[in-house]
Amino acid sequence: MAKYAASPGIEAISIDNVDLAGAVGVGQEFAIIIPNHGTPNITWQSVLSAAVASITILLEASLDGTNWFTIDSSSSVTGEIRTIAGTYKFLRANNTAVAGGAGITLDVSFVYSNTTANPVSDGFPTLQRAKIVVTTAEVLNLFSARKVLILGVPNKFIIPEQSLLVKQPGTAYNIASVTSFSCGWSGVTNPGWGGLGLNDSQPFFEDAATRVLLLKGMFSRSGVVQTTINPRIVATALIGASIDLFTLGGNPTAGIGNINCYITYRIWEEADLNW
Repeated sequence: MAKYAASPGIEAISIDNVDLAGAVGVGQEFAIIIPNHGTPNITWQSVLSAAVASITILLEASLDGTNWFTIDSSSSVTGEIRTIAGTYKFLRANNTAVAGGAGITLDVSFVYSNTTANPVSDGFPTLQRAKIVVTTAEVLNLFSARKVLILGVPNKFIIPEQSLLVKQPGTAYNIASVTSFSCGWSGVTNPGWGGLGLNDSQPFFEDAATRVLLLKGMFSRSGVVQTTINPRIVATALIGASIDLFTLGGNPTAGIGNINCYITYRIWEEADLNW
């Protein structure tokens, strides 16, 4: 596939208005400009003309233009915007699966900066940001299928520093069977780093207006993260694990309203935490 050059700050369209009668596969490949210093921020979005039953879109990167690897993924059935940071020479979108997409079109594009938004000046890894939309359908299935907010990185820890969860107006979620609502690492079965018990999470799931929930975290030398919402809840960061949104006890059984997730985090090498 021919590769095109993508300029900093200019939208590059990898999949352009393609009908989803079947999975699209890989989109147009773009070469990007590597900065002399810092780490580029990459923001990419998927736009669907209507909701599909299910979909998997990968953002893939390569250093040689031949061997491609997944650096982020989206399963939002209505489309979303996601932001990651990393230094790569080539980028492309890859729609690997779709159901219920006949007659529905898909666009996938990205834009990047050629300088880091937050240079490392204090010895800490670059502070990164992500925005993820969790749809009503995904909220109603959070116990059965966790929503991946930040893709795991092999042999590294993802340490969230703050999550801002914003429930959009709609109708209250019925959480009679839900015992906890959490941000946490994949593989964690306790409430995670941002765990909320039923009494704490109840107001967030109810709404007459937009609800905002702020979760903060800090880690100790052992990689333990503790929420400031409830200091009794602690969880250990897992190497290579993704950051997920999930419920414990059961799925919400009714309700309407997307949850917009804004997360700041750092990616640590294992050696960085071995002080």
